[in-house]
Amino acid sequence: PPLAMTRRSNHHSPSPPKRHSNPLQIALQLLPLAIVTIPHISSALTTTSPSQPQKPLTSKTKTTTVSPPLRNLASHNSPLHKIQIIPSFLNSDETSETLLLSQTYATSTNAWSSKSTRHTAYNTIDFPVEECDALQDYFIGIGFEERVLSTMSECYNLPQKYLSFLDLFCVHYNEKHCDLEMHRDGSLLSFTILLSSPDSFEGGGTAFDCLKGSCSSSGGDDSSSSLLLRPVGDDGVVCPSDAGTAVLHSGKMLHGGHRISRGERTVLVGFVDVDERIVREGRLSRACRDWGRMDVAKFRAKRQRDMVTGDSGGGWMSQNERWLPKIGGRSWIKGFVPRFQSVEDRAKESFQRDWKLRVEEEYLEYALKDEE
Repeated sequence: PPLAMTRRSNHHSPSPPKRHSNPLQIALQLLPLAIVTIPHISSALTTTSPSQPQKPLTSKTKTTTVSPPLRNLASHNSPLHKIQIIPSFLNSDETSETLLLSQTYATSTNAWSSKSTRHTAYNTIDFPVEECDALQDYFIGIGFEERVLSTMSECYNLPQKYLSFLDLFCVHYNEKHCDLEMHRDGSLLSFTILLSSPDSFEGGGTAFDCLKGSCSSSGGDDSSSSLLLRPVGDDGVVCPSDAGTAVLHSGKMLHGGHRISRGERTVLVGFVDVDERIVREGRLSRACRDWGRMDVAKFRAKRQRDMVTGDSGGGWMSQNERWLPKIGGRSWIKGFVPRFQSVEDRAKESFQRDWKLRVEEEYLEYALKDEE
């Protein structure tokens, strides 16, 4: 069957299902994958037939694992804590063809002329693969979906039958739209594949908040130097040195697109959904609640600073007892409200970051149910 790329994460606006009037598209949905031939595949890729896709990750595949330091002493390093860097996930021919098809589509549709509005927040210059028939057909031909899901299954110790695509899109960075602020994805698992040659831009990469300052990696004596453009250091940026390299991680890790200072950078980004049958109920809502508490703490500190002005003497006058009940709590105040240092402390960047990372760490440890 064709790639399961029509479902969106909860922060994407819905789009109607795509209908194909082209007989080739209908045939692709009806014929077994092993006998499908796609005429528009370039001659450079004829050696990779639909019936012989590139092999998925195996125990012999050279992979670098980057692990952030644990802040909670009682925590255990679960698979979701790990960031996997896989070189040549797409071989050189596949990477070049994917980039060419992306550029051709973007040029014909002006998809990279401005930021997309598909996302309700953290918009990028992008287009969904499902809207580009040539690219989607090509991915079907090389067995891309199977390759991604089997690799995710092995890297994160999850049964492949519980994994499915949530979204797949091509993102383009240039000197005008050069980065993406820190955020969390709508999926539990995500990946990024570099399509551009590292020589075509400066900077870039994926920045992880949990890696800032220090991290550890495994995968061979020279893995750090061979797979990363520079060692993961204080900036927490994972920057592949070769096009076709995939970076796999949990979408719930706070991450962002690192700024490029020159050139253009194109990447393929995917969100992978994990079936709710193996996800612990309530864990995500609990984490969101605790992350939100830090946002409230920052707002409260700002409110306190705005109220403490002039001759107030380190506080302000309040009469909120007019709106709040006086029984069963201490929220209502009448008279002078002192300035609390604890409110200022909880709004400090260092406190906020440490708290959010501890919540992230706990969530990643307990997000999935134990193996039965």
